[in-house]
Amino acid sequence: KDSNAGIRAESARVLAKLASTSTQTEVVGAALSKMVRDSDKKVRLIAINALSTLSELPKAANKPLARAFVNGDDSEKLELLRVAAKFNLSKLTQLGIADASSVVRIAALDTAITTGTKVATIMSSALSDSESSVRRTALQRLSGGKHGMSPSDVDKALSLAIRDEDPSIANVAMLASAKLGAPSEVAARLKSALQDRSEVVRGNAIRASAGLVENSAKVAVELLTPSLRDSSHDVRVTLLAPLAKAYAATLDQEALKKLLLASETRANRRLAVTGAFLVTAMAGEAELQAVLKTLASIEESGSPFAKEHAALAIGLLKSSADGLSFLAVLVP
Repeated sequence: KDSNAGIRAESARVLAKLASTSTQTEVVGAALSKMVRDSDKKVRLIAINALSTLSELPKAANKPLARAFVNGDDSEKLELLRVAAKFNLSKLTQLGIADASSVVRIAALDTAITTGTKVATIMSSALSDSESSVRRTALQRLSGGKHGMSPSDVDKALSLAIRDEDPSIANVAMLASAKLGAPSEVAARLKSALQDRSEVVRGNAIRASAGLVENSAKVAVELLTPSLRDSSHDVRVTLLAPLAKAYAATLDQEALKKLLLASETRANRRLAVTGAFLVTAMAGEAELQAVLKTLASIEESGSPFAKEHAALAIGLLKSSADGLSFLAVLVP
């Protein structure tokens, strides 16, 4: 209570040392709780940091910490959220997600995930935030998976993010949805987009299908195959890589060989199958040698276009070129 801020700060430092060593946590904690509302910022920060070193937070600290949060600046609020993360103070977390500062709101989202505080509700709030930086961070945390949300809550949150006004966020959300959602539901959503009149929408759906390839390559093949005949050249170019990866994940080399030989009149499918051989070869040295052997057999006795594509694939593999990008240039 001394009028000299320097003396109060020194007192706070003494209490901070006691906080990390004393067994009298209730007494020390109560004293520090009073100091978090000091008129001097330095004193407040020392007290807040000291509280985070306690093994147990006294109940008497809850109200002072909430008041300190409401009146503090961003740096103090961030430190208070660190205390909230350690002691599971849901009140501070909820104050943080409603704060005027986007930096504080992002920190509050992370605190909610750490403590398991109304994660689904706070995640939805963050995904609806007025600041794109908060929405983008929320989507990153959602895609990361370490949030404890149920699959249905994740799907609801991603459905919200897919409608984001920022195309970059919406596209990432669509990709995450394709990777994390139930394959049948994801396929139904993407199928609708692939039938859209806008080639931009169709192209974005195909980019998102990369997530579905990881989720269920078999479903991805069924979904993407009709797009081999898409009227847009740009869409067909975008299709090459995800379909090649889906083929590689679902077909062994003998099946890829048969599909290539059966594609003499299907230029886009030939390129996708050729890409699948390249993807398979990337798995390791053994796979590379096996693919080269299979391609050599096609080059020796395959049908005309199959021979041509096998020779091309061999050349790409031996030159360590970016094969899928090269094949994309050849899409008719």
